[in-house]
Amino acid sequence: MTQITEYYGRKQAVVRLNMMNEDPMRFPVSVLVEDLPETREGDIVDLTLTPSPVEENEYRFSRYADGIFLQAEETQSCTVTGHSRSPVFVFRALRDHLAEGIRWLLHGDVGEIAAAMTLGDRSGLSKDVLSVFRKSGLSHVLVVSGLHLGMVSQMVHSLLRRRFSRRVSAAGACAATVLFMLLVGFTPSVMRAGAAMLLLYAGRMFRRQSDGFTSMGISALLLCLCNPYAAVDAGLLLSYSAASAVILVGQHERRQKIREMRTGTELSPAREWTRKWMYRIAVPVMTGLFTLPVIASLGSGVSVWSVPANLIAVPLTGFVVATGLVAALCQAVLPFSAPAQAFSFLCGAGITIIGKTAQTATQLPGGYYHFAGAAETIPVLLAALLYVLGTRMKIRRAVNAVCCALMVFAVFGVQFAVNRNVARFTVVGSAVSPAYVVSLRGEAVVLYRSVGAAEDAEEWLSEHSNPEVRMAVCLEAKAPDSELDLVRNILNADRCEDLSGRLAEEPIHDIMIIADEQKDGTYAMINIGGWIACIGFGTVDFTMLPHADLYVGGTAKPVNLDADAVLILRDGAEWTESVSCTVLERSGEPSAYVRLGRSAILKGVVER
Repeated sequence: MTQITEYYGRKQAVVRLNMMNEDPMRFPVSVLVEDLPETREGDIVDLTLTPSPVEENEYRFSRYADGIFLQAEETQSCTVTGHSRSPVFVFRALRDHLAEGIRWLLHGDVGEIAAAMTLGDRSGLSKDVLSVFRKSGLSHVLVVSGLHLGMVSQMVHSLLRRRFSRRVSAAGACAATVLFMLLVGFTPSVMRAGAAMLLLYAGRMFRRQSDGFTSMGISALLLCLCNPYAAVDAGLLLSYSAASAVILVGQHERRQKIREMRTGTELSPAREWTRKWMYRIAVPVMTGLFTLPVIASLGSGVSVWSVPANLIAVPLTGFVVATGLVAALCQAVLPFSAPAQAFSFLCGAGITIIGKTAQTATQLPGGYYHFAGAAETIPVLLAALLYVLGTRMKIRRAVNAVCCALMVFAVFGVQFAVNRNVARFTVVGSAVSPAYVVSLRGEAVVLYRSVGAAEDAEEWLSEHSNPEVRMAVCLEAKAPDSELDLVRNILNADRCEDLSGRLAEEPIHDIMIIADEQKDGTYAMINIGGWIACIGFGTVDFTMLPHADLYVGGTAKPVNLDADAVLILRDGAEWTESVSCTVLERSGEPSAYVRLGRSAILKGVVER
């Protein structure tokens, strides 16, 4: 069976193997196929392909957690032999029908966000929308998970509790949870939340005391029994960290109320209102603190404005999910009906407020901070460990938290002072058409060959504190003016040049760029305080070029190569077998950290 998803304009398919080489599979294994045309979700196919291990990149463990252990670029043959009648795909078709209805009611990005938040259909979300929500700390509202599932089940439970007994309302909440899981699909985030939710309401249904941590532990155990790699899945770690924070805040609030009841303390309306809002604010604050070590260890980023943004977005999420589901159901039953129009208007209004909140959070100073490496990750993890130890040693929580925060700020301050004169040269994007970014002291230069590479560079820059692009260089002999203007707008660059004439510029600080066209290729020499990197396309002749510390080349053999090391981004460069210098291959995100004065450290590469 196949599951097709749109991924940045490129169709990918997850194929679950039932048989391989006419032998039945003893355990479920899925293959990620880059392109599988003429198929749809739920099709049973007979195909021939050459699988390979999953690439060792930042998505590897996420693939394993989803049960994907193999990948293939293309298929030699593919024949549809039938269609699955599984309830999963029946509900998937229903979800697609409802999603189309809500997109018809709400056009553009608002409709796509509504389809993602209410039905889990994220296929139409643009890269701009995903980037804004990610940098504002609101990306979790776009992914149907415990937040959405909990709101749906809680609404059903509250409605039933007004007229029926506790058991009936708990059973109704369980049924709503299962139906919603079938509707949005059994994704890992939904499975995690659904298992915990079913255990929670099952306890109420059988008149047993439910415990949040116990339910979470049992659900985690079940998921890891099905797939041990679920334990290292980023989504699971973030989900359980956030859920732990919410449970701790709720437990503290209940203990306070029980203490007041036992002592007979009565609070004034003003103090009661203040305490209520303090606990509401504590939820996003504690969630941000608990998920920060996970975010740092994953090399992701965090927004300092995520707490106030979540205070606005999270309450509205329940409103959007409820009104969006009602609007989609009304549109499916009675097209063009007044209720569908009314509820879709309310849903769109809520999404507009959330979107404006996310946009504002990204535009404010300090809107996003990216954890680029171990030097920035270790202090956060160490502070989390010290806080736990301080709690065990009975240190006051306020003093403990302040001391840990001061330690992190002090370490980051020292790192900023030490790295102020360190430039970074990074290869960004795909191996076929990469972009090259040189950044120093909040400014950057981008070298590219295609608009797609420039877009990859823009995404990378947005994740790394948005340095100002002083110059963009198209490594083509002559690029259309319209394309140069487009790239200038994408990167928000001060200027954008091509190689219509020999380029010799010093765009930022002590960085010099020389680029030109030769007979059979083009090159760019980047001099960073005496450390020189040469980028070559086609056949580059080094006869008249200076010595390079690093040459980044392709499959064409350079003439009179004069470099200390060669970095090859893709296979097919057999000429590297005969060179006398060091040959490096890509193993992550190739980067050179250069301290002005020829001192450089290479990361994201391995020696062949």
